[in-house]
Amino acid sequence: MTICTKKRFLSPVLQVGLALSMTQHGMPFHSPTYPEGPYRFINREYFYIWYQTDPDAIRAHLPPPLEPDGSNTVVFEVIRMPDSSGFGDYTESG
Repeated sequence: MTICTKKRFLSPVLQVGLALSMTQHGMPFHSPTYPEGPYRFINREYFYIWYQTDPDAIRAHLPPPLEPDGSNTVVFEVIRMPDSSGFGDYTESG
């Protein structure tokens, strides 16, 4: 698919982003909620949990088309970023 606006061709990456923004719900492609980089993150705090579990338990929680990697390992992280340029103080997990 090639998208042309005002006789100016967009790169393939921007074409995909624009096509997704027209069909998907989420952050507006032309008006992101975060500032343009570069970013600076200092004083970060990390907390990781690693553990072995039953592969069927992992499989039960993965959405299609994802599959377990065979290691039977689960990794969970929490990162606190009290001083990050443009984002403010925030914590993320996953």
